Amino acid sequence: MKLKIVLCLILLLMFPLVMFAGDIQFKKLEAAYQRGEVTLDELMLNKFYYIFEPQKLSKKYFSEKLTPLKCGTMTIKNYFALKNRLKAETIRIIESYLQKTEARESTYISPMKYFKISYTTTGSNAVPSDDNDGDGIPDFVEWIADYLDTSWDVLINQCGFAAPVDNNGDGYYNISFENMNSYGYTTPQGVDGNEGTRIVLHNNFLSFPLNQDPEGNQKGSAKVTCAHEFKHASQYIHSQWSESGWIELDAAWVEELVFDYVNDTMLNFTGYEDPFSHPHWAIDHGGTGSYEDYFWQDFLHQKFDNNSYHSAPIILAFWQRRESNPNESVLTTYDNVLQQMGSSLEDAFVEYVVWNYYTGSRAILDAQGNSLFGYDEAGINGFPESNLQATHNTYPVNSSGSGVEHLAAHHIRLNPGGEEALKVMFNGQNNVSLSAVLSWADGNRVIWEEIPLDEANDGFMSEWTKRFGALLFVVIQQTGINFSYSYQIDAPPWVSLAFTNKIDQQNAGGTLLLLEDPQNPIPSGSNKNVYEGVGYTVNTQNERFLNWTVNDDYKHHDWNEVSQEYLLQHYFKALAGNNQDANFLQMHPVTIKNVLIYADDATDGQIDFHDPWYVDQNGNQPDDFITWSSPHYPKGKFGETTGGVFLEQGWPDWQPPYYSVKAEAQQTFTAHGQSITGYFLGWEGTDVTFQHADQQETPLVFHAENAEARAVL
Repeated sequence: MKLKIVLCLILLLMFPLVMFAGDIQFKKLEAAYQRGEVTLDELMLNKFYYIFEPQKLSKKYFSEKLTPLKCGTMTIKNYFALKNRLKAETIRIIESYLQKTEARESTYISPMKYFKISYTTTGSNAVPSDDNDGDGIPDFVEWIADYLDTSWDVLINQCGFAAPVDNNGDGYYNISFENMNSYGYTTPQGVDGNEGTRIVLHNNFLSFPLNQDPEGNQKGSAKVTCAHEFKHASQYIHSQWSESGWIELDAAWVEELVFDYVNDTMLNFTGYEDPFSHPHWAIDHGGTGSYEDYFWQDFLHQKFDNNSYHSAPIILAFWQRRESNPNESVLTTYDNVLQQMGSSLEDAFVEYVVWNYYTGSRAILDAQGNSLFGYDEAGINGFPESNLQATHNTYPVNSSGSGVEHLAAHHIRLNPGGEEALKVMFNGQNNVSLSAVLSWADGNRVIWEEIPLDEANDGFMSEWTKRFGALLFVVIQQTGINFSYSYQIDAPPWVSLAFTNKIDQQNAGGTLLLLEDPQNPIPSGSNKNVYEGVGYTVNTQNERFLNWTVNDDYKHHDWNEVSQEYLLQHYFKALAGNNQDANFLQMHPVTIKNVLIYADDATDGQIDFHDPWYVDQNGNQPDDFITWSSPHYPKGKFGETTGGVFLEQGWPDWQPPYYSVKAEAQQTFTAHGQSITGYFLGWEGTDVTFQHADQQETPLVFHAENAEARAVL
C-alpha cells in the first residue's frame, strides 16, 4: 500500500514501523491504525476477516460491497512478521484460517507432473462439479492444472526463475481450493516438503471482476491467479519475500507475461495510486511498490527483453541478485541490473515516464490499432491514461508545479496553438536530481529529448511543434517529496545565420537548402532567419565543383570543418553564431585493382571499395562497401566520368571517416587463355598505407595523386 506512515513519537519508540502494501480495500483500516484508532490485533483480524469471514468485519472501515482481494499473500506475510506482537487469541483465530485442511476427497496430478491439486465437490469449499468430457475429473480442476502447468513452463522452463521443487515431500507442489473473498494466496505454512510454500486458490472464480479473456471472466480470473500465485512461490525460493510489497508488483507483471490478453490487474487494480492516476507519487510511495506499479516491470521487460513471452533476462537478473542480496533495497537492485544492461535506474525511469504519457487517447497507433510506441497495449480499451498537471493551447505560458515525490513526474500536455516551433525555458528546484523532457508526437512516431540542464537545474530547448506533445518533469532521485519547478513557453525568437559552400575558405557559389523550407534555396554566402534553438537539416545542393582551378575538381568533404560531419545533409541547432559552412576538398585520381602473381595479363575479377562520401544513382550516400570490376578508378558519384578521392583521410591516427578496401578470399581470373583461381595473399601499393595489409578488409590512406592499391593473389 502506498500510505505515508505517520505515528506519534511514543508509538515510534514502542514499536517498529509497520508498512502494508497494495490492497485498496484496506486503506481506511490502515489509516485508522496509523491514527491509533484501532489496535494492531484489530487491524490484523479485520484483514483476515475480509478474506475468510467478511461477516465479522468492522463495518466502519469497509464498504458494503466487498470486492475480492487480489492476493492474500502479503497479508499472510505481514502476519508472520508481526506474530510476536499479537495476542494469543488473535493468533489462534488467524491460525485457524491458515490450517491446511487434510480432509480432501480427491487429488489430481497436473499433465506435466508438477502439481498435486486437492479438491472436493461437496461442502463450502467445493469446486464446480461439471465434467463435460466425462473423465471423472471436474473441468474446473483440469483448467487449473493446465493454467498452472503453463505458468511453470513459462516461468521455470523458459525464463529460468527459481523452481519450488519438492524433493522430500510428496514430490509435487501442492494446490488446494477455498471459498474465500480473495483470488488466492501463497503461504509457507502447512508445506509437506522443501518446496517452501503451497497455494490456495478460490474454489470457483464466479462473479469476479471483469477481465478481457475471450474465454470469459471465470477462466480469465483463474488464469491470472495461477500465474500470480505461482510467481510468489518462485519468489520465495529466491529471497523468502524480502522485497515486501514489491513481490505484488512482480506477480502482477507475471500475469502479463503468461496470460497477456486477460488484463485483470490493468482493469481492476489501477485508478488509485498507480503511475497514471497519481504520476506525482513515488513508485515506492509509502515505502514499497505494489500491484498497481506493475507497469514499471512491464516497461523494463518490453524495453530490455524485447517483450518476449519466452524469456525475461532483466527480471531474472533482478531475482538472481535478490537471492544473493536479500537485504539490499529493491531500488538498488533495479539500478544494478539496469547498469548491467547499459542503462541505470535514473535513465530508465525517465523513459518510463515518457511511455506512461503516450497511452490511452494519446497512444500512437497504426491504422489497425497496434501500438507504435511504448507499451504494446498502450491503446487498447481499458489501458490507463496518465492524468495531466496542465494542458497548454496558446502561448506565451508562464507556469509552475510542485508536490512531486522522488521517482515521480508531472505530465504537461502541449498543443501547437498555431505555432511552428516552441521554446521551453525550464527552472527546476536546486540540488535535486531531476530531468525535464520535451516530446512531440510526429505522425507515427514519438520524438523526445531531455532538456540540457545546468547545475542549478535551469535550461531551455526549442523544437518544431507536431500534432501534440509534452513537457515532462521527472524526479530521478530515490528519496524526498514535494519537489517543484517553473517554466515559460513561447515561440522562439529569430536568429540570422549564414550558409556557405566553401573552397579554401572562399565562397564557392552554388546553393544550399533547409529541408524545413524546401521552396526557398539559399544562395551560398547568404543569411537566413531561423528559429533560435530549433533543429534544422541543411543540404548543399552542390556535390562537387568541376574545374574550380584548371583541371582541378572539388567535392563536398565536411560541414564546419568537423570531419565526422561528412554527408551532404547535416543536422544542426540554430544558435546565434552557428553559421553553416559546407567545405569542399580537391579530388585526386587513384587506382584500386587485383594483381595475380605470375599472370600479368590476368583479367576479370572484382574488388570492394568503401567510400564514405560516395553518392549513388538515387542521390543517397550508402556509406558502405560497393563491389566494382578490377581495376577500379573511383569517381565519388554514380555516373561521373571524372573524380577521385581525398588524400590523407584518417591519417595518421586512423580516425574515421577513411576509405576501406576488401578482397575476396579467392577469385577466378582469365589468364594465359585459361581460368585460374587466385588466393588472397595481402595488400600492396604505391603512395598508399594499409592499416592491416595482411587482412582481406582494411582501411587505407591515399597519400598522392595517381596512388595505386593492389590486392595480391
